[in-house]
Amino acid sequence: MLHAINDKPEMNGYLLELHVALEEKLAEITAAHTDDAISLSANAVQIITVTMNQLKVHVHSKTFIDEGEEIYFFKYVKPFFLSKLIYFVHMFRIATEMPKALKTSELKYLRIEQQQLESFYFQHKEFCAYYRSKSSFLDQEYFVRGKIGLHSTRNPFIFSVDPTFSTSHDFLAAEILAADRLGYWLTSLLNDSSGDLDFENSHHFHRKDSTNQPFAQTTFRAAEIYLFLKALIDSQAVVNHTYKSFFELVIPGLATKLNKSLTPASLLKYSDKIDTESRENVKRLLMKMVRNIDNY
Repeated sequence: MLHAINDKPEMNGYLLELHVALEEKLAEITAAHTDDAISLSANAVQIITVTMNQLKVHVHSKTFIDEGEEIYFFKYVKPFFLSKLIYFVHMFRIATEMPKALKTSELKYLRIEQQQLESFYFQHKEFCAYYRSKSSFLDQEYFVRGKIGLHSTRNPFIFSVDPTFSTSHDFLAAEILAADRLGYWLTSLLNDSSGDLDFENSHHFHRKDSTNQPFAQTTFRAAEIYLFLKALIDSQAVVNHTYKSFFELVIPGLATKLNKSLTPASLLKYSDKIDTESRENVKRLLMKMVRNIDNY
């Protein structure tokens, strides 16, 4: 089972092959359309749509062993794939609708998009809390087919979907995962507003520096970064996130002198490989932050 809500689901056999093939294709088109967000997202949507159709055929051709397997699929596996489609659909919409006249107009547009995300979280705060906390007492209602009713959903369009491939809340679960990823993207844009933004020609929309590096440079080692971010989660200073999901928000815009391509996965490997020096360095940093808390 999953160790964290936003972790990649444990997939075996055909599902694993489907995931690997999709990631390879997305990597190819990302490399081919690095400077064109519109082409990247349009191609990604086409590729993921094909994968979703394959996933649908797979479900129609099999029988779940029991209700637990069905719940796991619609709670984790389908949202894992579907969230990618939702994310790239939003990317395409934002890239095509972005005002091209003034930088101030672009930033205003992004802030509105961010506010809409916040409204989404607020509107679905109860289910967000349920899903992120890995609760299960409503799983039979939320993630078993044939349980869709007026009492179980606020989305009237759910009644028009394929009931053999949908439950009342699998799409909402995917929307949450996509919103998390989209939130990082929008936050990165707004944080980089003091630099020269290239909205039209970059799907990352990162600030460009003198070395043309799309990341912030830090002297901290990877182990120290892992410990610091873990401390924020453990202290509940960062709410509604697992280690993996929080790392996915932070790491893509960060690099060290020794590692210019940090990833959430590369950090998670330090969970049982923390050296004494790294631990002491982070403790000193946290103590310094606490001593100076009134200055923040």
